[in-house]
Amino acid sequence: MTPPLVPQFGVYPAIFAYIMLLAAGIFLWTKRDIVTIIFFAVSVAAAFSAGIITLTGITAVVLLGGLCFAGFKKIDRENNFFLHLLVKGLIAGLGFMMIFHLYPGFHNLQLLNKVQISEDAVPYSLFLNYDSMCVAIIIMFFNENLRLKADRGTLMAVRAGLLFGLLGVIVMGGTGLAMHFFKFDFKISSLTLLFLFCNLLFTCFFEETFWRGYVQNTIADYVKIDFVAVLITALVFGVIHIPFGGINFAVLAALAGLIYGYAYLRYRRLESCIVCHYTVNVTHFIFATYPILASAYKV
Repeated sequence: MTPPLVPQFGVYPAIFAYIMLLAAGIFLWTKRDIVTIIFFAVSVAAAFSAGIITLTGITAVVLLGGLCFAGFKKIDRENNFFLHLLVKGLIAGLGFMMIFHLYPGFHNLQLLNKVQISEDAVPYSLFLNYDSMCVAIIIMFFNENLRLKADRGTLMAVRAGLLFGLLGVIVMGGTGLAMHFFKFDFKISSLTLLFLFCNLLFTCFFEETFWRGYVQNTIADYVKIDFVAVLITALVFGVIHIPFGGINFAVLAALAGLIYGYAYLRYRRLESCIVCHYTVNVTHFIFATYPILASAYKV
């Protein structure tokens, strides 16, 4: 895993890079693709000057963009089945490496370092994951069906996300308590606003874009059975959480993946699964041990 950022020219160029990246994401709501490209390019340039991304990281960004262009725009699955499958697999593999910080060349800005949020929890560190956000923005840019939409369906998708989020709180909350994964711990602290902001943009947005928007959709395209795609994606989503919290965390993540996946499947809008995911995470942060009880960590 690449080390946290030590800014070369101060923290302000780094902050500017993140602001430009968020601006690129916001303009995905519009059809002004050239504006999105400009903001994204400025962000990468600023990130390079600040030491957030190196030439190796830029290579990954360009490569992912090229693969997405080929996979979404140029290669037809019906006429080039195996080539299409190969490209889609490469997108998944490279995206996975980037969101789990396995691809070198990125040095994400660290905001919190082993902070004790709950008294009997494992310490919590918070990064602004530039590499992960790049993955989400690039995939969404080339797959227009995934783009967040400012239309009449947005409010419906948000409402649905809240309802599915409530279901997730009940199911995962009950399961987590039964597994002694966490306990009730109500807290509003100086870190709450920071968490609310960062978790929405740097966790829920990119995770749902990648896992539900890309992985689940891609599997569904090939297996032709939507719920099988939801199940496979949820299982993989659970397994990859083992290093972050052990077996208990993996079980909860798989349950979460089922709920988030169905929220997306039901409405075909990323807004629904993003809001669902965010509702669960915020409830967990405010009302329960965060991130997990130290005694619950069992790999």
